[in-house]
Amino acid sequence: MYIARYVMSRIVVFWLSVAILVYGWFNHAKLVNDGFSASRALVKGLTKVDQTGKAETVIVHVLHLEDLVVIGFIMLIVTLVLTAARNLALGSGEHRMTVVKAVGHLVVLLVLSYVVLAAVWWYDARLVNTWFDVSRVVIGDVAAAIDPGGQLELVLRTLGLARHLVAGCLMLVLALGWEIVKWALRGARALIALLVRRPHGARRAKVSAEPTRPGIVALPTFNKPVFTRESMMPAVEATLRSHPARPTHPDAMSRCIEACFICAGTCTACADACLSERDVEGLLACIRHNLDCAAICLATGSVVARSKAGASRQVLESQLSVCSAACRACAEECRRHGQTHRHCRVCAQTCDDCAQACTEMLAALRAVV
Repeated sequence: MYIARYVMSRIVVFWLSVAILVYGWFNHAKLVNDGFSASRALVKGLTKVDQTGKAETVIVHVLHLEDLVVIGFIMLIVTLVLTAARNLALGSGEHRMTVVKAVGHLVVLLVLSYVVLAAVWWYDARLVNTWFDVSRVVIGDVAAAIDPGGQLELVLRTLGLARHLVAGCLMLVLALGWEIVKWALRGARALIALLVRRPHGARRAKVSAEPTRPGIVALPTFNKPVFTRESMMPAVEATLRSHPARPTHPDAMSRCIEACFICAGTCTACADACLSERDVEGLLACIRHNLDCAAICLATGSVVARSKAGASRQVLESQLSVCSAACRACAEECRRHGQTHRHCRVCAQTCDDCAQACTEMLAALRAVV
């Protein structure tokens, strides 16, 4: 989904820039010609570094880099305007991108596409000429279909759109290649981290085999504390059932304590995962909800674990209500990003489970006269 959106944004920026260039030629030809003249002077000035003149021959007279600089400048302006408008429309919501970051991406792609085009021409000029020829044929056919009179084709040839199209395709290929490599590296890193952590996650609780006196429940022991459904639940339930105060609803309490601590860990992990995402600015609200929910769940789990005889029932009921509300708010925010980020989808389900456990615990408390 992200790659498709990224590719479409690059295509829209390119063709919108071409449309602006064509419109400017029809309505402000002098301005466009002045732009090409300034670009040509700039490029020639840069090629003076090579005293042999070969750089000027290749860059100016063969590849016509001055034309590409003009379309590149228009693309920068379009990117600047679209990104600013998009951020204004989204406000402080998700998927925002800073203008500097968007323009920086485009500048890097423009420079790399020019470098690749020059390098390929240097080693295989026929290949680059073939690209240009194919591009001219495609543009000529499209222009003829739009304007059978031939005026549009003449304008497009004058503006060097065939070269622009080749540069745009190179930019798209470079962008796709970079995204694929980045996602592959991210997947490999996640796989390595999973393989490294698997031995630690494989530990399970074991019940002590030591003989116990009548009426004393054997408690699970751990080589290393791990908060999993398989390990934590028996320990909490066994502790509550062996408590001298004899809580009246140990099942609801153990489920609530388990859900609160698991939700706290999941929300903390989700916040950390959001901070590692590319679109972290669009996930700021989700991170805040995660951290708030984690803190409230930790406090609620501790309060419920201490809610025996003599505990304030009003404080306990208030804490459970607050925790249930925080979990539902966090779940709602995480679901907004669930289609894009799997960790948000998992966190939303865990928050729903915790909210349900707190509601059941609250109902159990109120059922006791």
